[in-house]
Amino acid sequence: MLPFTSCRVGASRRRWEAGLLLVALGGVAFPSFAAEAPAAAVHAPPSPEGKERTASPYGTPADDAMIPMLAETIALRRAVDVEGPFVTLGDLFTGVGEKADVAVARAPRPGRSSTLDAQWLSQAARTYGVAWTPRSPLDQAVVTRPGVTVAQDLIEQALRPVLVNLGASDSMSMEITNARTSLSVPPGEPPTLRVLEETYDPQTRRFTAVLEAPAGAPDAQRVQIAGRFLETREVPVLIRRIGRGERIRTEDVVMQRVRADGLPADVLTDPMDVVGMEVQGAPREGHPLRRVDVSRPQIVRKGALVTMELRVPGMVLTARGRTMEGGSQGEAIRVTNLASNQVVMATVAGPDLVVVSPASGSRPQTASR
Repeated sequence: MLPFTSCRVGASRRRWEAGLLLVALGGVAFPSFAAEAPAAAVHAPPSPEGKERTASPYGTPADDAMIPMLAETIALRRAVDVEGPFVTLGDLFTGVGEKADVAVARAPRPGRSSTLDAQWLSQAARTYGVAWTPRSPLDQAVVTRPGVTVAQDLIEQALRPVLVNLGASDSMSMEITNARTSLSVPPGEPPTLRVLEETYDPQTRRFTAVLEAPAGAPDAQRVQIAGRFLETREVPVLIRRIGRGERIRTEDVVMQRVRADGLPADVLTDPMDVVGMEVQGAPREGHPLRRVDVSRPQIVRKGALVTMELRVPGMVLTARGRTMEGGSQGEAIRVTNLASNQVVMATVAGPDLVVVSPASGSRPQTASR
């Protein structure tokens, strides 16, 4: 550190210099990033007229007399990116020479930013003998520390086995209910997690815990986590968008575990109720299917010409008819007898074939023209 010119240092100044000496010896922590640097009780030397001049934080001649000038021009860096746990003089100012590596404050958490105002910067410059004064009270430096956000699935992977040991069900879905769960680690640092102070209530299925990342790091970030476990069910879902009338194939369906409390009453839970069916409406992929979303494939279309069979003991009577609606195998539909123009109910027995029961044939209806 360059020596100060003629000045008097108060008790707080001496304590600060003693702290700096301990820092150099590795025996004391640096001041926190949010705290201001201790203000030095600095006085200008007496003027020739015998009057003491008062120092100002905004570049008065008194400052020029008190702070030693460096050979290189010193300027403030207004936007600072730091990768380590500390902010140095070289991060904040250009032209500080051999003082560039002197740590002056703790860096913000990974993924966060902090702002150093003109007063803090002015006091730091005085403390460390840097010939810089703010030009206005609006001077500031924004310090940003890059970070990588820990993925939500990694958080659940760390929490689940710990909470299962406390009685939670491994088959239930985990829901984190508080919003303050953003965890970040420095770039290149593995996103390791440690779970602390975990609790679980089996009656309400709610849990709390503290997460630390990176696990065991001296400057690790810790956040409070709260959430709950929910009942789930496995249901078949579509993995692609399928158009109306298209048949669902085996490879179009996967089983997915979803929350049970949000399922409709007519949800389909058996994949056999889905595969081979035709799509009705526009179900979304990845969402549970309802009975109204599918139907059995129609083998007889509306308006098709079909053979009508009336089966009675000892004989089979046939006639030609036209369907008034489509139908799947075994489904009852309305068919118009082309010979008598009567409408009867018939059961779909195959492509272009319907079977009329004797009861249906005894009560014919006349088709409207």
